[in-house]
Amino acid sequence: LSIWVRIALICCSLSRCFKQQHRAAARAFSKAISFVADFKDARQLARKYKAIADQEDALKYYNDAQQWVQRHQYRAAAQAFQTAMSFVPDYRDAARLKLHYIDLANKADARRNYNEAVDLMDRQDFEHAAKAFDRANQFVPGYRDAARLAQKARSFIAPSSYHLQRLVQTSVQHGIPLTWLDDVHQGYTEEVQITHVSVIRRGHFNRHYEYWPYRLRVRGVGELEISKGNEQPITFDTVVDYRVLLDDFGGWKATFR
Repeated sequence: LSIWVRIALICCSLSRCFKQQHRAAARAFSKAISFVADFKDARQLARKYKAIADQEDALKYYNDAQQWVQRHQYRAAAQAFQTAMSFVPDYRDAARLKLHYIDLANKADARRNYNEAVDLMDRQDFEHAAKAFDRANQFVPGYRDAARLAQKARSFIAPSSYHLQRLVQTSVQHGIPLTWLDDVHQGYTEEVQITHVSVIRRGHFNRHYEYWPYRLRVRGVGELEISKGNEQPITFDTVVDYRVLLDDFGGWKATFR
């Protein structure tokens, strides 16, 4: 016998040793026909044992899916049903159950993220609340009012330090109160430029009136006009309480008190 026929015979004899290991037997018969394409009935036996092995593996993952269902792990159950179908595409009712448990998993994840977002809103962590509402809406499009609340939470995110300084600058475009200056009792200010803003304290967001309370240290320069033709340069370094609130168009503005 040629070396290839001998190898094929060895592969076939080995397959008989696998007994109930049908996947290994199928591979052994496939190996035999890779050496001798028409060797005995190896091709038929390879298909036979592969089909048996596929049924066995499909059943295994189908049963695994049922176990995941009992544990309320619906995403894992859906994946197990999908794996069962990868061996036998039309296996039992795996296709229907896969879709059913994906739907249940999506609803459970939407509910979990929505509840997490509500908790984050209560803790005034608006950035993460917006993301959690977004996730809820992604799992189940249109879930409750998640999309609207995500937008609302995002609008409540406190402005950055850079943005805050710009807001304070806008708030003094018509001048500053004389109480911001030391020993000045008359005149009015103009050409005010804010040079530095630092946050001493930020209070809790007022959900009813939709503003952030700030205590700021504000530094700047400008001009004091005491009388016509009598202008003096000024500097100031003072602590001011501000409200940073949403205007009618959903943008932030700063007002001092």
